[in-house]
Amino acid sequence: MVRRNHWSEVTIRFPLNHWYVGAYRNEVGRSPLARTLLGLPVVLYRTVADRVAAVAGSCPHRGYPMSRGTLVDGGIRCGYHGLTFADGSGLCQSPAVAEAGSAPVQLRQFPVREAGPFVWVWLGDPELAGAAAVPGGEDLGFGAAAWRADPTGYLYVRARYRMLCDNLLDTTHIDFVHAGSLGRAPLLFEQTRGPSPERIGVTRESRANPAALFADLFPGGDGPVDVTIGSEFCGPGFIVAVRTEFAQTAPGRASAPFATMTFVHAITPETARSTHYFPAFARDFRLDDERFSAEMNARNLVVASEDKAAVESIEAVAGAGDHGAGFSLPGDAVALLAGDAIAHLVDRER
Repeated sequence: MVRRNHWSEVTIRFPLNHWYVGAYRNEVGRSPLARTLLGLPVVLYRTVADRVAAVAGSCPHRGYPMSRGTLVDGGIRCGYHGLTFADGSGLCQSPAVAEAGSAPVQLRQFPVREAGPFVWVWLGDPELAGAAAVPGGEDLGFGAAAWRADPTGYLYVRARYRMLCDNLLDTTHIDFVHAGSLGRAPLLFEQTRGPSPERIGVTRESRANPAALFADLFPGGDGPVDVTIGSEFCGPGFIVAVRTEFAQTAPGRASAPFATMTFVHAITPETARSTHYFPAFARDFRLDDERFSAEMNARNLVVASEDKAAVESIEAVAGAGDHGAGFSLPGDAVALLAGDAIAHLVDRER
């Protein structure tokens, strides 16, 4: 069936009641960090207790940017009139407000969580945040001792986030966009299926591969090795692409899983035509190997930069992003399902 791409609308409403990545954890410190998320100006900073706070980006008095303010013990102070707002509650603590006989003044606070290498921000109804799980947390071992997750490097993408979402869920572009960095995988994938009937994604399996193909990952390993590679849509701002599971196998014996590595991609809309992109690399092996971490993240950054360049080149062509290709290919199936899911989430919040 012919279907148009889901990123054809310029004016896009975003589903708000979900966790989105606002920054890497190592980006947030004791100075205000300004970032526009889903069209909302937000400021992130660490309190004196080393907790991350996320507050509205402008002062409720005259709209002065809070990113130009100063962090003080217990809060953040506006740089225009010196109004100070308390960590946690956001209540204004300045005597001038009380002297003016004003009702209590509050700077909006957003729920925040730290999980994996990310700072997650909830921009919708705060009453719903507590019951909502961070996308991919358990599957990726966020916070688990047996896993490690490293930030690859922030990328600012001058293109709408649905275009980047489509790109990351489409494995058929790899042989072309990433021909120089990844090349063609030396594996024969025998079947394609979804992770489960309830989840949107694709999984490919390759059986009984020589261990020599993975010597850079597992020096001294022996085979044969089964490989399962999958990409999955985990919510409007988070995609697992690609999760690779390795298992040793032998004739007449069940496969024995021994390692998993995952390239994860947090994508948060800034505006209708710009996106924050936070790729990361997670794994459950060679946890203390810093050189290995650096090498894998360097590779991941090259690949992510190629994806950034691809979608920005489409966005830069007048009208290309507004009308889409006009038809779909078999490799677009997962991206189209994800687009339907995002549209449903937006409609449900209306």
